[in-house]
Amino acid sequence: MVRTRLLPGVRMGLIVVLLACGAGIAAEPQTLFSPLTAETFRTMAYEMYSPPDADPIRVTQAVVLLEAAIQLERRSDYLTEDLLRACAASGRVDFANMAYTALGEYAGMPRVDLEVARETVDYLLATADSRRRREEILAALLVATSDKNPLLRSDLEVRLGFLAAERADDKAASTYLLSAYEANPYNQTAFEKLQEVAHRMGQSVQPRVVARHARLAVRANPLNLQAALFLAQYLERLGMYDTAVGCYRYTADVFAYLYPDQPLPSSIYIPWALACYNTARQQDQCLRIATQVRQSGRFDLVLEGIAAAAAAKLQDTAQRQRFLAAGPQVEEKLSAAPTDAVSAAELA
Repeated sequence: MVRTRLLPGVRMGLIVVLLACGAGIAAEPQTLFSPLTAETFRTMAYEMYSPPDADPIRVTQAVVLLEAAIQLERRSDYLTEDLLRACAASGRVDFANMAYTALGEYAGMPRVDLEVARETVDYLLATADSRRRREEILAALLVATSDKNPLLRSDLEVRLGFLAAERADDKAASTYLLSAYEANPYNQTAFEKLQEVAHRMGQSVQPRVVARHARLAVRANPLNLQAALFLAQYLERLGMYDTAVGCYRYTADVFAYLYPDQPLPSSIYIPWALACYNTARQQDQCLRIATQVRQSGRFDLVLEGIAAAAAAKLQDTAQRQRFLAAGPQVEEKLSAAPTDAVSAAELA
């Protein structure tokens, strides 16, 4: 326990509450157990360390009180959180080992405030006098907490990735950042830095990682039209046409919901139709998309070419005739179009 000189009032309070502990001696010899006393210590400590302009001496005394409180009530998780806050508020180097141990225990508790953990990590890093020492601290924390809390692990690995990038070790940085993203796919900082490092290495992020990130972006905000469109386009580039068709359909639904008075733009229906054309069994959707665009009072030669090529691919003459008959002007315009219009659509 850290030795420090207590203010008179605090010292008297400690005497009183320690006397109160007598009734709480547990069955094991010389083991004190007093939740009430621990809560008293905690209340006193909180009043000492919580003010923004708290006196450093009083913050130090708060750490002493909280350490004693934990000895009296080891099953109380909130005391460990208070101890971490007090250690960080003190800024004292001699509390670093205590904070390190407490953080390892805190990471495995049922409820973890990630901000408290981050503040503690910041405090521990502030005690280091070199980048190498900061990396050593982070690596040690990663070992102590990685199997307990994936969110904290992700945060620690991002920090290690940034430090590795600072010393131009892009391979190590990429490894740390990818692991950080795998531990927490919602870690936007990890993904963005991973893209930056990969670009600097002349590489690209693994498709499965980009696709997962795009999917989670849509899940986080289902009405994000750009995120939905990007997901559909990326899946199409990967050749996952059936899945891309579903994503384009969802994008069209989102657009209709957000802009009910506007027609579906070609930036959505053209790639949607192309994805349908490239599937094994959804070519008929091309005709439905073209019909929908016709019904909005528009004629898109590119879309019509895709739809006609899809009908030919289906070997469904009756369906193609019905499609053309639905718009007399379409057949005329298609016949007047260049003979390679359909093949161009196929190549697209």
